[in-house]
Order: sequence, then structure tokens, then C-alpha cells
Amino acid sequence: MDNAIPGYNPYNYNETAGMFPEYRKYSFYTTLKHDFTNSFYGFADFSFSRNNSIVYSAATPADIEDSLGLSAGSQMVLPSYNPYNPWGVDITSGRRRIVEVPNRINDVTSDTPRVLLGLGGNLNGAGILSDWTWEGAALYSKNSVSNISKGDVADSRLQEALMGLTPLANGSLSWNPATPQEDRVYFNWFGLNNQAMADFITVENPNSDSLEYWNYDISANGSLFELPAGPVKMAIGAEHRLEKMAVVKTDLNATGDIVGGDEGTSSFGQRSVTSVYAEVDVPVVSKKVELQLAGRFESYSDKGFKKSVRPKLGIKYNVTDWLALRASFSQSFKAPDLAYLYTAATTTFTTGKVPDPVTGTEIDQLQIVVQGNPNLKPELTDTYYAGFVISPPKGRFKGFEASIDWFEYRQKDLLAQLSDYYGYNEFLTQAAEGNPIFADKVVRDPVTNQVLYVRDDYVNLLTGSYRGADLAASYNWKTEGLGDFYLGADATWVDKILVDGDNVVGGYLSARWNATAQLNWSRGDWGVNLFEIYRGKRHNDVAYGTIFDAGDMLYVSYDVKPQYTLNASVTYSGLWKTKITVGATNILNDLPPVDPMSSSGTTDGINDGQPAFWYVRLDRSF
Repeated sequence: MDNAIPGYNPYNYNETAGMFPEYRKYSFYTTLKHDFTNSFYGFADFSFSRNNSIVYSAATPADIEDSLGLSAGSQMVLPSYNPYNPWGVDITSGRRRIVEVPNRINDVTSDTPRVLLGLGGNLNGAGILSDWTWEGAALYSKNSVSNISKGDVADSRLQEALMGLTPLANGSLSWNPATPQEDRVYFNWFGLNNQAMADFITVENPNSDSLEYWNYDISANGSLFELPAGPVKMAIGAEHRLEKMAVVKTDLNATGDIVGGDEGTSSFGQRSVTSVYAEVDVPVVSKKVELQLAGRFESYSDKGFKKSVRPKLGIKYNVTDWLALRASFSQSFKAPDLAYLYTAATTTFTTGKVPDPVTGTEIDQLQIVVQGNPNLKPELTDTYYAGFVISPPKGRFKGFEASIDWFEYRQKDLLAQLSDYYGYNEFLTQAAEGNPIFADKVVRDPVTNQVLYVRDDYVNLLTGSYRGADLAASYNWKTEGLGDFYLGADATWVDKILVDGDNVVGGYLSARWNATAQLNWSRGDWGVNLFEIYRGKRHNDVAYGTIFDAGDMLYVSYDVKPQYTLNASVTYSGLWKTKITVGATNILNDLPPVDPMSSSGTTDGINDGQPAFWYVRLDRSF
């Protein structure tokens, strides 16, 4: 093979991959309530939704070096006796797109039934029970997702095709190792193959996931006793919840027998949770100072989870009739999601190229390995809030309200995947720079130094901190003849997001500013709504390698511009108790900001690349 020259085979991924999925959504919802007596009622909610999407991806990429042979643990090989092998020796390296096979298609269907049944009423007792109400309910919900992957290529079948197949009388091909080599039909790695060969190597791969909930709860609230400043009010409750998770993979996934595809085995998990909570509102000074005390006790079936009470303390001081100061402190307990604990090792691939700063090359599709960790600990968070609200009750500014609230979350044993905060290109950059957080995340070949895969497991980070401010302003204006107007805006400014001491705010996945604004008008049966979404700008530094022998790192540095998305709707409710809504998301059909490092052209999961989408919705009351 000394006369072989490495070549560059361009393939336009975006020409064949779908930018947006085909999407269909069907949903049904109804709610019922019946008063048995003046103090006793029953209620029920029933809903069902089905979401179906079809995602088109480019044809399967094949890499001989990273693909399996006929059995687990073996490597694919282009054998020396394949007539399309020009060197007459076994070849264990080579890349191509299997363009003979149609584009890969993921047909995903998600079904979510939900049933809620409950009873409630007034206690109608004497003394402290005179104004108490109660409610209890049972809830069942399940989300089932099926993913039928079409157009995949099996490693074992491609290996068999490279070793030669047996032609059958009906024109199809089969694998029979007893067939003499000279009578076989071979896969041509360096040229196009016919339809029979494409049909043989193609497989369909169905997978399914489900998450199931049963929830039972009961609550009551009312006044306890009177203080000079007013009644002391209390709310109490209890609930019991059961969760079940199931991820069902095929043998193709379990054995990794899919060229360039996902790998992983089935996984299952469940937990039960019992909770008791109470909240007390105490008026300290009449119309001036209000105190809120609350606590929640939770007991998890998970091994090693401590049982403890999480408190909350809040205070509100009405300085005047138009200005109020407020502050709160609370502790929370977040158990790892079932997927965090029980997901079996799965392998996926990025959809676009990722630069490797160590080798100075680009990785066509970076391999990502994710696995659950049954030893994860719960996340503990101390939450601090402090702020003020302005709300004039009369005069020319009546209807106006504005607030600013400072917040800080101090987290211990933060539950996350590092990809929640960093792009995969940053995994390689941070590991190359010696960041200890990424020390074991990038796994390389000890000889060639090529990236084998990136680990993105669910982990408990040591500490996390999230600090910033929420700002809001709104104005309600009611007129006699022109109708009612509402103008409002909400914004969040983030000062810092610390992940084990590393501030990621303003970086690739965390904008410093995000905001929404809306304008509503209603008059009689008509209503108009305009809703604007602002996604702040972000910055990215991508390392491409060292400059010659100087050892200096070469970076590409760029900003992802802000995105503005305007949604609009018009509603009419004067036709047979039916509300008709015609609306559109991204009504101006604005393009998302360009992200040159994303294969889709914009930052997936952060920016919205969907073009203008029109819809009609009917709501009927009975």
C-alpha cells in the first residue's frame, strides 16, 4: 500500500440532512367538576397527546477502523481477496459514506395519557375549622416514546458484504460462508453498489422509552387563630409518588452492531417517594409585615438518601401602599433523575465536525459515551431571594407594576452532565489545557493520541453557584371603548454560573441576558397577543491546535449574536362557546444567528431555528 495517497473526499452533509423534522401533534383534554353538596365536590381531568416527528439525517458514515467485524470485539476488515481491493492485503482503515442506502430516518412517536381523579370540600366546622378546605387526588401519567430508525447499516452485514455474498434466484443476496469465493458478489468500497447490495446491509432498528408516574396526595388549608395583626393561616399536605423508567434497546444496539450508530443496552429503574409538608403565614404587623414559615420532609426509597426536613423562611414588608420589600431563604433537595442513576452505557455521535487541539485535526463525528451512576448523591441547594415590588393602587400609575429580585443558588453535589454547560469542542480544549474537571473525560489512543471517545456521564460536581437578578415591569390599562391593554416584560440577568469554580456565564451555552415581552389587547370576544423572545449573545473560543513549533494554541474566537423571535395570535370566542385561535410562531420568519461550529448552522438547544409556523386551535366549553 506504499503507493496509496491519502485523499480528501468532500461530502455535503447539509445537502442531504434535514434541517427541521416533519412534526405532527394531536392532543385532547377535558376537565370535569361536580358538586355533590355545597361542601363536597369531585373532579376529574383526562388528557392524551401524541407527538410524531420524522427526522432526516445524511446517509450512514462508515469507518472500517472503528467498526465491528462478524463478532463482538472483532474489527472490520476489507479482505485481501475482495476483487475491489487493489492492494491484495487486508485493509483495516478507511472511511466513506454509504450513499447506496437511503438517508437515515428517525420516526419518533410520543404518547402521553394522563388521568386525575379527586375529591374536595369544606370542613364547615366550628372554631378554627370554620374556613378550612381540603382536597385529595390520585394521578396516573405515562410518557411512552418509540423511535423507529430506518436506513441504518449493520456492522456485521457490511463485513459479510465485504467478504462476499451469495446471489439468490430472486435477485437478492445472502451470507453463506460455504459459498466459494469466486462465486460470491462483493461490496465495492471504492465505488457504487447496486440495490440488492444496499438492501442486504440495511436494517431497521426500533427502540422505546417510557416514564410512568402514580401520585396520591391530600392537602388542607385554613386559619389557625387570630393575632392582633390578623389571622394566622396554615396549609398542610402529604403525597406518595411512584416512578418507573424503562429504556428498551434492540440486540443491534446492545452489541453495537450499527455502523456509526448508537450503542447501549436496555435499562430499568424505579423509586417511591413519600412527602409531608406544612406552611404557616403569620401577620406580624397589620398590613405591614408578613412572615412565612414552611418545611418539607421527603423519604426516598433510593439507597443512601438521607431523610431530612428542608425549611423555608420568607418575609414581606409593605413599606407603603405602593412599595413592598421581600426576601426569602430556603433549602431544597433534588434527587437524581432515574435516567441519571440507571441508564446503561450508551454511545452516540455528534452530527458535525469537532476540532482537536492536540492533533490539529478535525474529527468528523465525535463519539460520546454516557452512563448512569447508581452512586450519585442528591443535590442540595440553598436559595436566597431579596427584592422589591412597586404597585401603585391608585392615581395615574394605577395598573403599573415593577419588581427587581436578586437571587443566588448555592449548590452542593450539583447534578449535571458537563455538556449542560460546555460544548463538546470545549471538552477537548479544557482537557488539553489541563482543567482537572475534564481530566478523565477525553479518552485518547495511547499510541496515536487520537480521540477515541468523550465521556459525558451523569456526575455530582463539587459545587455550583448561580447568581443574578430577575427584572419585571407591566402595565394594565382598561378603557371604556378601546378595550383592555396589557404591556409587560421580564428579563433575567446572570452575574455568574460557577461550575466547580469555573464561571461559564456568557460562554458557549450560557447567555448573560434573556428576556420576554408581550402586548395583549382584548375587547369583547376578540383578543390579540404579541409575544417576543430574546435570547442573549454568547461567546465561543475554539482551539484548533498549536502554531508550528511555538507551542502557542491557535484559537478561533467568535460571538453568537442575540436572537429575537416574535410570536403572534388572534382569538375570537363568540361562536357557540368555541374559542378560535389563529397564530404563528416566528411570524417574521427571522433566521437564527449563525454558529459556525454547529452542523445545523445555529446553536442547537439554545437558539430556535424553526421558520414561521402557522396554526389554528379550537377550544370548546360545555
